[in-house]
Amino acid sequence: MITHWEFTCTTDEFNQPESIICIGYDITENEYNHRLIERYLLQINEYLDSVTDGFFTLNINWEFVRINKVFEEIVSLNRKDLLGNSFWNYFKDDPSQPYSTALRNAMENNETVRFEQKWNNDKIYSVTVYPSKEGVICFIRDITESKKNEFELKESELKLKAILNSTVDSNILLDVNKKILNFNRVAKEISQQNFGIDMKVSDDVLQYVPANFFKLFNENFDLVLNGNVIKIEENYNTPNGEIHWYEFLFYPVFDDSNKIIGVVINSTSIEERKKAEFKVVGQYQQLKKIASFQSHELRAPLSNIVLTP
Repeated sequence: MITHWEFTCTTDEFNQPESIICIGYDITENEYNHRLIERYLLQINEYLDSVTDGFFTLNINWEFVRINKVFEEIVSLNRKDLLGNSFWNYFKDDPSQPYSTALRNAMENNETVRFEQKWNNDKIYSVTVYPSKEGVICFIRDITESKKNEFELKESELKLKAILNSTVDSNILLDVNKKILNFNRVAKEISQQNFGIDMKVSDDVLQYVPANFFKLFNENFDLVLNGNVIKIEENYNTPNGEIHWYEFLFYPVFDDSNKIIGVVINSTSIEERKKAEFKVVGQYQQLKKIASFQSHELRAPLSNIVLTP
């Protein structure tokens, strides 16, 4: 049992000590609860200091209530200086700063807010602010590396797109279900010219394939999904009745585990080459006719010549 004692001294008429009154209170339960709360708070603080995300809470007066070690490192400030002090004493209430608007929206509108914020050494952090009855709770994660990778990936995609858009070939990337994942400028122009449709990512590619080409297209697509590379020359009728000749190259796309995840279709217009070929074939056929006619004309008079001894 834990007892809290209060002692009171009584005096006589001459103001001299006469007796001592002792009153004891059983505070076992209260003391137990107090110690239990202290232990829980200690465990919470230990847990918060062990997580890799930054963490802090603010009360409705914008004062720091709880801070973990990671947040101290992020802002290069000591929690002893921050606790009990206003957030705005250390961070300017500047509308140009993402945290300024986000924290106020979370606090005043009782809504969860996510934003990105730069802090020391231009590191980039993803911040999530949750409203609570006491104020707001903030979790902060370092996303500098992922943003760098995202930037490099975007830069690579832009370079690749620039290269693909500089060619005269049509280039389309499909997933295994024939959905469009990417395409270049020429592919978009061809879809507009031949079908009157603006090609979009996630479209089914078959809506850009003439009906008379469906069977051949599907057969070649299935062969490529089995690891083959297909190269063909084919003409097809567009919806406006025109006939176009193209050379098609179908080849598979693999992921890091060598699994086929898509198909690239590269097509090149071979109209001029085909015209030249047809012209040569036509000229050859014409020469054969002439040769055959001349041979026939020459044989006729020779057959009438009678040789005499």
